[in-house]
Amino acid sequence: MIEKHNFFKEIIVTRLAFRDIIAAGIFLGLSVGIFSSLISRVFTMESIVLLGTISFLLFCLVILWKIERYKKVSISAFFICMKKDNKILDIDRYDYNLKLYEYFESAFREDDALKMLWNSDPLSNVFKFNIAEGSTRFENTNSAKLIREATEYYFLKKLETHLSSFFNNDEVNNDNLMLFSRDDIPSVLLKNRFIELFSRGIEERAGFSCIKKNKCAHDIVSSYGVHGELYEKFELVLPKRSVVTRDKNSRIVIRTPKFNLATNFNFIGVNTVLPDKFEEYYLKLHDEDDYKIYEISINIEIYLKFSIFLSKHGDEYHAWLDSFLNSLEKDFSQEMFFDRINWEVAMTMLEISNYSINGN
Repeated sequence: MIEKHNFFKEIIVTRLAFRDIIAAGIFLGLSVGIFSSLISRVFTMESIVLLGTISFLLFCLVILWKIERYKKVSISAFFICMKKDNKILDIDRYDYNLKLYEYFESAFREDDALKMLWNSDPLSNVFKFNIAEGSTRFENTNSAKLIREATEYYFLKKLETHLSSFFNNDEVNNDNLMLFSRDDIPSVLLKNRFIELFSRGIEERAGFSCIKKNKCAHDIVSSYGVHGELYEKFELVLPKRSVVTRDKNSRIVIRTPKFNLATNFNFIGVNTVLPDKFEEYYLKLHDEDDYKIYEISINIEIYLKFSIFLSKHGDEYHAWLDSFLNSLEKDFSQEMFFDRINWEVAMTMLEISNYSINGN
């Protein structure tokens, strides 16, 4: 798989270039110092040194200010909702869709209130048409909110799994890490019903009564209840001095010593079009009136701090950014999904096969 995101590699190149610029600045400063010695009779040596230092610092600040510190990543995906039973369709080999299907199935088996919200205010209601005015407006229905929350949960679980794997090596000093459990992120928890439900202790949930008797129940990372309920322990490992919160725009914000990462989930009920014949041949869907295909995107904004360009100290605790974005792209992206299943090749083979059989 081609890695699209190489922010840290770019930072290393920028850091080396910045050091070269500083070296040039020092050389220039020495040259100025030699020149200033010729005019030392006019100015005192202290004032010349002070002026040179200030000029050098201003020079460095201007260079730092001009370095691009803002990055934006947008990844688009799709899901299908069946009209008859108002259910998400599970799509084989598409990680995001499979997880989305699982989250809704498990949540509805345990929480009747969520199921009622989903069915009473379906995705088909996201657009309101005003015939008199000839206009359309978006309605943030309960079902649309649940889609965004489930996708946010998917993002956080992907991040949790990736970070756990990334930091699971002997070279990492655990003293430089911190662990965020569900109790450490109340602002995130309160606005995401999937996180609140799935990470809630099994001792509080009827579907896990058989597990409650197990003395090692607190060590369980993931489990299914008797009716398909889902439990997943939530533990996010991040570099020391990191903060996880939700801002006024409802974005998940992760602040680390080297960069800030803000994520929102854009879903406004817009339909999308998939490659030709995909629904018919891959999904065995033959009537377009039976389902709707929706588009959703994850938008990630990255703000690089000045310290990341000045020192490589702590890089090993932040270098997960590139690999995580590439992993997320692989499992969430619509484009990557069709590349992975080689749909263009499959369609070509189908057309050749149909021609051989039918002769047209």
